[in-house]
Amino acid sequence: MILPGGAAAQSFAVGAGAAILTTTRTLIGEAGGGELAAEGHAELQPRGPVGIRADLTAAPGSYVFAGAHGVWHPRGADRALDPYLFAGPTLQFIRYSSQPEANWNRVGVTGGLGATLHPSGGSLGILAELRVHQFFARRTEASALAQFTLGLRYRAH
Repeated sequence: MILPGGAAAQSFAVGAGAAILTTTRTLIGEAGGGELAAEGHAELQPRGPVGIRADLTAAPGSYVFAGAHGVWHPRGADRALDPYLFAGPTLQFIRYSSQPEANWNRVGVTGGLGATLHPSGGSLGILAELRVHQFFARRTEASALAQFTLGLRYRAH
């Protein structure tokens, strides 16, 4: 929505979906491969194409990621097809229920791209995202994870 004087109105969006995580390096004692996770996010776009996003990805019994990111919508968030890029800091919490002594935390960065399709220009859309989590870790641990998410996104203006 455009306000008088050309300023864009504030918008808010929330989304959730199923994610597949895969390591780019094998963890010591674990095979590489995919792991299912749940992803959720909230985004505030105060004015124009730049916004702020917070998200959480959790894989039962192992990974939890939490982050706050900048997000850029090159076409504006009011379109039926809304592509976007995002990047920012992230935290990873590793919790192995079977091996509590192996639990640890680390910081890193995440970045990715996504798109939401809003059929008929409505508020509810279908989202697809691809991102990479890069962590600052010791050489014996996975230093990067790739994540693909498919889900739903609701936007309010």
